[in-house]
Amino acid sequence: MGFFAAIASMGIGRLIVLGIFGIIMLGIIFLTITGTVAVYRHETPFSRWGNQATESKRRPVPVSTRLLGWGICLLSVGLGIIMAMYVLPSLSAWGMIGMVLLFGGLGLVVFYLIASRRGKFPENKAPEPTERGE
Repeated sequence: MGFFAAIASMGIGRLIVLGIFGIIMLGIIFLTITGTVAVYRHETPFSRWGNQATESKRRPVPVSTRLLGWGICLLSVGLGIIMAMYVLPSLSAWGMIGMVLLFGGLGLVVFYLIASRRGKFPENKAPEPTERGE
């Protein structure tokens, strides 16, 4: 019996409880990560000992770039789910999870390529056209 067959055989009440439990667990994980980042945001391993020479100043990331990253990641995860469910329906549950992770990783690579290209030019200025008129 596969994972989805087991989910399908559950009653509606159990699915609702399972969904609420999953949402609560995701909330706890999110709050734990957010709290950890908030506490350790300005602290590096070397700043505890007072070695200021090893600290690097980070450039602030524009909000538009952060939103672009979230959008591309969520879009690619959605494409992975659609691909796993409708295009390749013979996949097992692990195959579907693998497809979601694969497409999520591809989305991160696409975001990196776009963000690195975007960082080469000033925010309000487009790249200069080449001789061919591109």
